[in-house]
Parts: sequence; structure tokens; C-alpha cells
Amino acid sequence: ALATRITRAWVAAAGEELERLKDRDEIVQAMIWLRHIVYEQPTRPHLEVQLGYLLGNLNLTGRQHLCAEVWLAFVYKRQRNVSRARSLLQKVFEEAARLGAIAPLAEERVFLSELVEQQRIGGYLEISAPVRQVLRRLRDGGLPNSALGAQNGLSRRETKVLVMISEGSSNKFIANALGLSEATVKFHLTNAYRKLGCTRRREAISAVRALGLVG
Repeated sequence: ALATRITRAWVAAAGEELERLKDRDEIVQAMIWLRHIVYEQPTRPHLEVQLGYLLGNLNLTGRQHLCAEVWLAFVYKRQRNVSRARSLLQKVFEEAARLGAIAPLAEERVFLSELVEQQRIGGYLEISAPVRQVLRRLRDGGLPNSALGAQNGLSRRETKVLVMISEGSSNKFIANALGLSEATVKFHLTNAYRKLGCTRRREAISAVRALGLVG
């Protein structure tokens, strides 16, 4: 049975304990809770330290290690440390290219989308050929392609919001994910609808797919 001692409260208070976890189920449960915390509170004090302890755990699988590094890059970005975010993300992508491990990254689209849309990060990543290949494969699988959006007059934020509604996200979910108010999400959608010549959500989703903004 899945260990019950690994609660959100336990993970939120954990430090070196994350590095010492050995049981496979406990590691999985701790990572589930830590992912929630990264998603909801990326600027939480000492979160990068907790992730560092987790990454120091020798019992993590290669897949788990890649995912945790993506979360750490996201935390760096939200904490306005762009140089560390992009250096770590380049390392993650190069390792994924070497291992052919694209699937774990695809599962972290909610974090990667925001990271690669930041010009100082996305532009930096494009310099490396192996990284470009990984980015291409991720975009083929549904990671937003901001360049295509720009060709159609859409801003990066409008492109992101459109991609998220095409994946079935509600305005409330999008607002929470992007750190916006629901009113701001509606504002971006209204502008995007106008640029695409759409009046309804369903029409916009069809347009997004037709334009190749999602796979």
C-alpha cells in the first residue's frame, strides 16, 4: 500500500529527509506533493533547497530526476533567476536528447510552456542543436509554438491561453496556472478571438488546431 506518512505537510516541512527516502512508493508520493507545491507556490522560500535535496537522492530514477530538474528550472524562473533557469533547462534537454527520453518532459508541459516562452530562455535554448531537436519533438507533441502564433498576430500570452483552452482548461485553471486574474484571461481570449475571427470558444479551438499551434 502507498505510504501514508508522506503527506503534503510532511513534504512542505522536509529538508534532508527528501534526500534519504528509499522506498519507491514514498519517493513517488513525495514527488506528487512537491510538484503540487512547485505549481501552486513557486516563490515559496527555500523551495529550491528542497528540490536540491530531492535531486541528491540516489534512489531517483532517471525519469524522476529529469522531472525534478524541470521543476527546479521553473522555480528559478519564477524567482527571477533566468540565467540559472536556462542553464539547468539546457542541461535537462541535452540529457533528454542523449537518452531519447522525451516522454517525461512532455508530461511537464505546464512548466515547460512558460519556461520556453520566456525569450531569454527559449532563445538561449535554440542555440544548441540537440536542444532544438528536443524542442521540436515537444512542440510536435503539443508544446505551444510561439513563432506560429506570432505569425498570426498573437502575443505569447494569447498563444499560451489558446493552447490551454484547446487542452480543455477552464478560465479559472488558466488563471491559477499563469498567475493571472480570470478577468485578464478573458481579456487575452477576447483579443485572440478577434485576431482569429472567432466568436466562440469552440471556434477558437478549431482555429488553434488548424494553425498548427498544437499537435
